[in-house]
Amino acid sequence: VANFGGNSLSVVKVRDEDGVGVEKLDIPGSAQPSFSVFDPVSERLYVSNHGDATLRVMNWDGTEAQRLPTGTGSYGITFDETLRRVYVANIDGRSVSVFQLDGAGLAAKVGDITLNCQPWNVAANANTGHLFVVCSQENQVHVYAAPDYGYMGWLPVGQGAGESAVVDRASNLILVSNAGDDTVSVIYDDGPVATPTPYCLPATDANEPDDLPANAPVALMGESGQSRTLHTPGDTHWFT
Repeated sequence: VANFGGNSLSVVKVRDEDGVGVEKLDIPGSAQPSFSVFDPVSERLYVSNHGDATLRVMNWDGTEAQRLPTGTGSYGITFDETLRRVYVANIDGRSVSVFQLDGAGLAAKVGDITLNCQPWNVAANANTGHLFVVCSQENQVHVYAAPDYGYMGWLPVGQGAGESAVVDRASNLILVSNAGDDTVSVIYDDGPVATPTPYCLPATDANEPDDLPANAPVALMGESGQSRTLHTPGDTHWFT
């Protein structure tokens, strides 16, 4: 656990299979640690430090293996297990720092992706190589494609996004928490999949016509988000 205000990391260890006897260890030396990711191959932990704009590489025993510079105001972090790359979102530096891991889990900086907004968080989908960068003030997620990180476009999210962005690789879903309007934005990566509602067949109700998959309006990157009103259980609306 990264303790932003305490400038430390906390490790909580369960000593037996029954969950009896919890052991807590505090590791000092960070400067406003924000988020962390873990590499199960090398068993190393990677921590973004907001205070001194660094990426901290930690050994399994809690000792520091590396501390590398990022952009100013480093915050969100993500790990692409396929490319073995760690990405750090730099709020004040308006950039995302890219680090390549070797077989032992040691990091080398590849470069920076420059943005024209302040990225708070970042999520990498190892299934597709796509990188999702959350800019909180613009309520947008910007999408880049590895390995050269060509810009693909942007998608709208809720108000105050950026405190969390995670990927579910089993479903190719990216979930972004929006603190400003108490919502979670769900983005499907790599194309739409139409599935029927489990409640009823699409039909025109008393309030407005429902969409069918065949005539669903298209939602394009770079356009405002679409919204629908669900009047009754089973009310259906589709977009692709």
